[in-house]
Amino acid sequence: PEELEEGTFLVRPRFVSVDPYLRHYFKHPPEENALARGTSFRIGDTISGAMLAVVLCSKDPAMPAGTLVTGVLPWSDYAVVGPDHGLRPLSSEFVGEGEGKLALSQVLSVLGSSAISALCPLQHIMHPARGQTAYVSGAAGSVGVIVCQLLKRVYGCRVVGSAGTKDKVVYLRSNDVGVDAAFNYKDMSTTEALQRYCPSGVDYYWDNVGGRTLDEVLMVMNKGGKVLCCGQISQYEGTAPHPLRNAFEIVARSLRLQGYLMLDFAAHFESAERELFGLWREGKIRVRATTYAGIESLPRAYIDMLHGANMGKMQVEVKETAQGEIVSFSEQR
Repeated sequence: PEELEEGTFLVRPRFVSVDPYLRHYFKHPPEENALARGTSFRIGDTISGAMLAVVLCSKDPAMPAGTLVTGVLPWSDYAVVGPDHGLRPLSSEFVGEGEGKLALSQVLSVLGSSAISALCPLQHIMHPARGQTAYVSGAAGSVGVIVCQLLKRVYGCRVVGSAGTKDKVVYLRSNDVGVDAAFNYKDMSTTEALQRYCPSGVDYYWDNVGGRTLDEVLMVMNKGGKVLCCGQISQYEGTAPHPLRNAFEIVARSLRLQGYLMLDFAAHFESAERELFGLWREGKIRVRATTYAGIESLPRAYIDMLHGANMGKMQVEVKETAQGEIVSFSEQR
């Protein structure tokens, strides 16, 4: 601790979130990358991402040793964090042993960026109405699986989800998620599936994939419907994005199509965490995570996630290490 500067503290990751948005930070040149805004990763850089970490030692009175924090940190065994860290301490009300408390392995699924990215846009952009029909693509992913449950159990919508494997479709139909219908987009086209499962059209579309799926959904949206663009995972690889051929349907059907970034809702993070925790305790949110072991498995976890290997949150667990066994660290000021 005597080696730390005043106002800094040392953290160790416990669970690292593995998220599709990071793909944008590998794109070059940076000026062509709207999301990364000139901060793309280059060869030799340390990748950063969302995670749950623990403070090991500190010279910041607001972050004493033992504090659990969430936020963006480097993918490294340890990190020295400066005053402008942007990390959020995790309340002991949420995490601990015993009934009604989250295990560390559940924190990123229930209170992390994916869950906040699901709740806040529903509350502040989509405003779903009971009895309406919603379609969620990428429904078995970390955001999609929370969106499905919120739409069904909180907003009272009829929910249809899609995923890319038989096991994921079974998961979506199970009591854990509870959608009204689910289909494998590799077995039938989106158009065919929505004609079958949404014969009266779609009122709300939560788009996690973009591309051809978005194009097809526009043709079955009801007048005045809402399309919320969360991700475009089908378009993250390759150089020729799928053109949006049915864009005029936005006009013809009086649709509202809107995208967002999680940071748009920064003012609501604290209240969102508290609400998500309450929903989890009530059983309205049930989570499943795909967990790899060891920080060295992050590259494999990331590649597997992009290929759809996860159900729910993809994360990497970093075991606790005795103080003094520091292998490598990064500074984040």
